[in-house]
Amino acid sequence: MKFVYAVLNWGFGLLFLLLGTFGVLAESVLQGIPFIFISLILLPPVRNFVYSKTRKEMSVVVRTILIFVFLGVFGVFNHQNMEKKHAQDLATQQAKQKNEQQRLERKQQKVVYFNANREKIILDIKASLTAKEYQSVLSQSNKYLVLDDKELNELNAIAKTELAAIKKAEEAEKKRLADIEKAKQAEIRKAELAEKKRLADIEKAEQVEKKRLVEIENAKQVEIRKAELAEKKRLADIEKAEQAEIRKAELAEKKRLADIEKAEKTKQLLAELKNVPVENYEKNKNLYSQLSKINPDNKKYKIKLKFYENKISDKKKDIALTGSDRPKCTQDEMWEYMVNNAYRVADKYATNHNPRSTFFALKKEYSFKKQLGGNYKGKYLLFITNRHGSDTSFATLLPLFDVNKSTKELDDEKSLWKVVIAKLNGVQY
Repeated sequence: MKFVYAVLNWGFGLLFLLLGTFGVLAESVLQGIPFIFISLILLPPVRNFVYSKTRKEMSVVVRTILIFVFLGVFGVFNHQNMEKKHAQDLATQQAKQKNEQQRLERKQQKVVYFNANREKIILDIKASLTAKEYQSVLSQSNKYLVLDDKELNELNAIAKTELAAIKKAEEAEKKRLADIEKAKQAEIRKAELAEKKRLADIEKAEQVEKKRLVEIENAKQVEIRKAELAEKKRLADIEKAEQAEIRKAELAEKKRLADIEKAEKTKQLLAELKNVPVENYEKNKNLYSQLSKINPDNKKYKIKLKFYENKISDKKKDIALTGSDRPKCTQDEMWEYMVNNAYRVADKYATNHNPRSTFFALKKEYSFKKQLGGNYKGKYLLFITNRHGSDTSFATLLPLFDVNKSTKELDDEKSLWKVVIAKLNGVQY
């Protein structure tokens, strides 16, 4: 029931609000105001706002009474408005009738006057027509055209025709004079342009002649400059050739002396190498480094240098395995062979599983570490790496021998390791 009540309040409230707005805008303010007040009484938001400010609620009976009161006020205002409108319509109708009556009276007066003075009026119009005062003819005849007199209408038509012909002739004359003036202006403009062109041609010819003279002068200067430059270049080439010969001789002498010094230094270093034992990796590396710098094209010196660098690197890795973390297998001379065996096992595994991967390398990168967690906790694993071209191969191997015993009795021709992980460029295979 509350829902139906609310719908009725909203529906009628909006309806009266529309009617009131329309009344204020289209009819009369006094007619629209009662409907607006009724909509304010019905719309729930307005009642809620009034209640929030006054804390007083308007009962249904009071609202009903107020609605009927405003409807009564609307009826009074509407009746007054209807009476006022009726009076205005009546006054307007009477004014129209009066105007029509006056128009008919004036027409009747013209009829009476024309009928009484027709001959004189016609003679006056004809006299004006004979005098070619066509505008006067129209002024006199237009007043009586409503009487539909045949002769009067003919005279009026003749005057209009003559006036139109005169106007047409005047316009034609104006056009003829305008065309004459236009033709004169065109001739004047044409003459001016011809004169401008003649002066421009004279100026252009003068400029061309000046340019020709300048070009002749420039050509002379260019030839002179060209001859001067050619002579300077010839002298410079002679001097350059002389300097080149001198420089060539100097460089040849410097090269001869450098070659002698290089040969003597090489001989000195080779003599020193004969007295250095092979196990002295650092000394051999330094001497072969100097030989490679002196003889950069000698491949033998580079191979020897690489060999001793690898030896020093392997020695550092072996030294890193010290103390309690270093198992016994790494402490004897067979350990290097064990590492070589691991590289062979890894290379064989790569050949069978991923031929792109390889572990054949001159320089060995490896580490032997004890695992602190995972599947091989407490065991040692060998991690080897080989960089070949743009690829990198990596393998993890599990020793198949006791790492805490000497490896002197092991046969390094057998597979002494097991590959547990193998990767190429980080991808396991």
